[in-house]
Amino acid sequence: MRVLALIAVAAFAFSVAMGGAAPFGRLLLAAGLPGLAARVLNDPNWRGVAFYRAGNYDAAAAAFDEARDFYNLGNAETSRGRHAAALEAFDLAGSQGDPDARANFD
Repeated sequence: MRVLALIAVAAFAFSVAMGGAAPFGRLLLAAGLPGLAARVLNDPNWRGVAFYRAGNYDAAAAAFDEARDFYNLGNAETSRGRHAAALEAFDLAGSQGDPDARANFD
């Protein structure tokens, strides 16, 4: 257990030195640790993905709204049970030419 913690700390330090914490956050996300990834990621879109995968749809919706990622915002709103807000988000994404958002809206 201690060795794993040391490896994690070393990987985090290395990723910060090489280009910030984002690569480490995406690594945590790929490793199936979205809750930890959300704490490390700075980009609101990636943070939204992490929150969504962690099941924290309220935080995911806020992050996707900040990122102005209307398609994923629509998905988060659907998961929250806020269907009118989801339709609005899919409509905005569809007006930007996203065919998947148009299909979800329909």
